[in-house]
Amino acid sequence: MTGTKDKTREACRRCETNRDNATSVPALLRSAQ
Repeated sequence: MTGTKDKTREACRRCETNRDNATSVPALLRSAQ
């Protein structure tokens, strides 16, 4: 069970990083133009 929790936490971290990238990339593109 502990391994599953660790995997979930890792996936959560990856998902949050993706969300941060998704929100920051358009802003970067807008500021570059």
